Amino acid sequence: MKRFRATRSSTRSRKGSSTLSNLASPDNNVAELETIELTGGYQMKVIDIPQFQEPSAGGKLEKETWSTQYHFILAALGYAVGLGNLWRFPYKMFQHGGVTFLIPYFLVLLFLGIPTFFMELVLGQYANYGPIKIFGRLAPIFKGLGYSMVAMISCMTVYYNMINSWSIFYFASAFQSQIPWEDTNQAEDYFYKTVLQRNVEQNKWDNFGPIHWELALCCLASWIIVFVVIWRGVHQSRLIVMFTSLFPFFCLLALCIIGFTLPGSINGLELFWKFDVQEFLKPLVCIVFNIHHLFVLVVYIFSLLKQLWKDAAIQVIFSLGLLCGSLSNLARYNDFRTNCFRDTLLIVGGDVLFSLLSGLTVFLFLGFIAEQDGKDVKDLVEEGIEGPTLTFITLMAGVTKKQFPVPVPQLMVSMFSLLLLTLGLHSVYITVETIQSALFDQFKVLRHKKVYTTLSICVVFFLLSLPYCTSGGIYLFLLMDNSVVSNNAIILGIFEVLIVGWALGMERFFDHVSKMGMVFKKGTLLVGKISLKFICPLAGFAILGFSIHGYFVEYSENFTDLGFRTNDFVVGFDCKNGTTTGQVDCNYVLPLGAEVLSWFVQCFIVSFIPLFGVLAILKKLKTGSSWKSLVQPTGNWRPAEEEGPGPVTFL
Repeated sequence: MKRFRATRSSTRSRKGSSTLSNLASPDNNVAELETIELTGGYQMKVIDIPQFQEPSAGGKLEKETWSTQYHFILAALGYAVGLGNLWRFPYKMFQHGGVTFLIPYFLVLLFLGIPTFFMELVLGQYANYGPIKIFGRLAPIFKGLGYSMVAMISCMTVYYNMINSWSIFYFASAFQSQIPWEDTNQAEDYFYKTVLQRNVEQNKWDNFGPIHWELALCCLASWIIVFVVIWRGVHQSRLIVMFTSLFPFFCLLALCIIGFTLPGSINGLELFWKFDVQEFLKPLVCIVFNIHHLFVLVVYIFSLLKQLWKDAAIQVIFSLGLLCGSLSNLARYNDFRTNCFRDTLLIVGGDVLFSLLSGLTVFLFLGFIAEQDGKDVKDLVEEGIEGPTLTFITLMAGVTKKQFPVPVPQLMVSMFSLLLLTLGLHSVYITVETIQSALFDQFKVLRHKKVYTTLSICVVFFLLSLPYCTSGGIYLFLLMDNSVVSNNAIILGIFEVLIVGWALGMERFFDHVSKMGMVFKKGTLLVGKISLKFICPLAGFAILGFSIHGYFVEYSENFTDLGFRTNDFVVGFDCKNGTTTGQVDCNYVLPLGAEVLSWFVQCFIVSFIPLFGVLAILKKLKTGSSWKSLVQPTGNWRPAEEEGPGPVTFL
């Protein structure tokens, strides 16, 4: 802001000089830059004043920060560690040869997961903004990327919180005098008929049925918890963050120790830790024996990569919570000099540890359940045990079996339900905090109405959750989970790494890192640059290509015939070869309306990118700036501690 004051070089000039001297005193932290003599006896004083910070709702000028650095680490760790670690990682290990899966998993983690995780922390910590402001300042033409991220996590939060509602439902059932299930079949009926109130014959896509009000009340309770946490502020809710971050670790460790004492658990352990050499050597064998047939060779290797490496990459991306802006939003509350690379290693290491512990615990229990049900553990896993089936049916039945060493089944049900609830709730209130922070960045007036803003978000999301509380809501849940979020996360991730790697540039990015006090050795620096600039974008395009290939085109067994993929989106949990063991009809094909809804939501999320891109181009044409400015950081892209009005001229 510029102010102009005219003074004579006589008495009035001395008076003006006195005023400026007072302003430039050490107490005011204002430095006089220069004095310019003008005609008529006037002087122009140029001084540099400190940056002004907009007061918060409480009137304080201090930046909101984490109470301690461990508070941030626990918050980010709780966000990264989620249900995907528990109900997806073990099954993917089994599907891809046990320990064999860990080889591509750790390679993807090293060259994609850790660099991307570190990148997002750096952006938030450096700029002290959420995703909308960050990408709008990094590359004006891609400002819409931040809006797309907010739209995506909004869709994700609505359906993801339904898992918390199911967990609350099971937690309430633990207080009954007798658990309403004793074996796997009864647990299956309880989940589908009591919790979801499914009716395969009546409740299809065109008839969702009435709202299940008991489930709706559980959903309401979940949103009330989220509201309380966000109202207080995630960065201030230390005890809540500590509980939801640490309880899953201790609970899972206790279950793992119990698992080693269960009869038949060793069978599950052997299956989990097997090393399938054949699975690992498939690409090499294919090259040796099909070198003469280039087409077969390429297609077969493509199919192997599609299965193994795609699963490893998706597991890393969604397990760490990448590509949606929440990590940057968490890091904005860090001190500018925080060593976020150290934090990255700690958080990623904790996430990997939880995944391995989850896999170990799950397969110990599967070995026990298989022996009690008179099944082979391999057949049990091949039935497609992952996701809600694993947690709410199989494992929930396992902890209540008579042979389980804990004589009080209510205790195990409540503990396991609370484990699932804490895993889900932590992710939800972090994503809601991200949405709220994005609104505060764009509409500063909302900062002074935080309670009403938080309440409005939770109320709107609760109302949007009601269709999921119907008898047919499971179809909508699976449609969003399998189609909408996963596809868009990859697309938005590609834009994110391209902006940082090419618009910002690696030299400038690591210059930002050095300003924050982090110095890397040449080898580590080189790996980081190559990963962020080349490996991450190429991996994103590869995963996107695999998804497009899987949706439209499929090859026959001889890899020579091409065919257009029909709409074979199958809904259900326990589905294998077109059969079902549960109450969800696996032969039911979603109608065209469901497919249209899926594509509409996906296009809506991504539409912000071209929309704001067009607006940026129109603004460029109006101002006459260079085309290069559209894909370069703006003048207000600078460290948070340096952000301010700059030099101010007084006359």
